[in-house]
Amino acid sequence: MGLVQPRRLQPPRYGLHGLVRSLAVELSGTTDNTELERRYLETVLRLLTIADEQIDHATTNIELDRGAGPDLPAADAAASAGATWLDVEAAVVRAAVGLALANWPRLAGTIAVRFNGFLAVRDDREVRHEVVRTARDAAARADEVELEAELLQQRAADVLSRHPDASGEAANAIDDDPGNGHAVRELERQQKLLGLGVRHS
Repeated sequence: MGLVQPRRLQPPRYGLHGLVRSLAVELSGTTDNTELERRYLETVLRLLTIADEQIDHATTNIELDRGAGPDLPAADAAASAGATWLDVEAAVVRAAVGLALANWPRLAGTIAVRFNGFLAVRDDREVRHEVVRTARDAAARADEVELEAELLQQRAADVLSRHPDASGEAANAIDDDPGNGHAVRELERQQKLLGLGVRHS
C-alpha cells in the first residue's frame, strides 16, 4: 500500500514509509498534533506536485498551491518519476485527502485536484469519483469557491467523457450522485459565459 515498504528480501524485512516514520517521530511526546499533521500534508502535496508535473494530462485549469515541507532529496527524486511513483504512493495520497478534510478543506481540495490527473491517466474512476466528491464537498463547506468550481468542472468532465449526451438532469442519475447534474450544469454555464459551447468528449 505504500505505508509499509520492503527493506530486505532475505530474510524478509519491512519498514514504514519515510514520511510516516517522520510523522511518527514528531507525534511521539506531543499533545497538539494539528501543526504536525499540516506539515505532513504540505509535504505530501509538495511531493505530489513534483510527480503531477511529470504526468501528461490537462485536467487542471487553476493555479494551485505547490505545498511546502522539509527538503527531502531522496523523496523528491523518487517523486520525479511521476505516475510510476504514484502507482506506489497512491494509497498515501488518498489517505492524505481524508486526513485533511476536517481541518484543512483547501489543502484536501488541492491534493485532490493534483491527484485527479494521475487517476484520470490511470482511468481509476471509482477512486477518482470518491476523492473528487469528498474534496468538493469540503471545499463547498469552507466557501473555497474557486477550488469547488475546479472540482465540479473535473467531475463534470469525467461524467461527460463517459456519457457524452448527458444533460444536467440526466447526469443526476449517473453513479447515483446527485452532485453530477449540478457539476454538468455548472460546467455548461461556465462554458456559455466564455462562449465555448459544451465539450462532449
